[in-house]
Amino acid sequence: MGIKKDENETRIYEGEKGRYEQIMDNMEIEIKNKKLQQRNFMVEMEAFVEVLQSSDTLYRRKPYVRKRKLANLLFSNITINKKKQVLIKVKPRLEGLFSLSSLNGADDGTRTRNSLLGRQKL
Repeated sequence: MGIKKDENETRIYEGEKGRYEQIMDNMEIEIKNKKLQQRNFMVEMEAFVEVLQSSDTLYRRKPYVRKRKLANLLFSNITINKKKQVLIKVKPRLEGLFSLSSLNGADDGTRTRNSLLGRQKL
């Protein structure tokens, strides 16, 4: 003995069911897009890390002109003071890469360890 549904109730049910199926389809597409974005981000980060890890040797092997171009890409101002200290001003959009909190060292920001190799500097 089943419950008889009138046509209006069936129509409302089917409409709601279709709406929720559409929402679920849209969410599945959004999840796929997020996974693709995350994968692309990870690939870009891996490439960026590889470049950073090899940057020391690449920099040493390049001629003066290339070294200057690289420095201009990363830094907005490089000066040497009377104490023969190099003062570097990082470009604002790259400050996160060079923040003192990401470096191993003393409280005043003096670097005491090589952050890439994880060992003390001599």
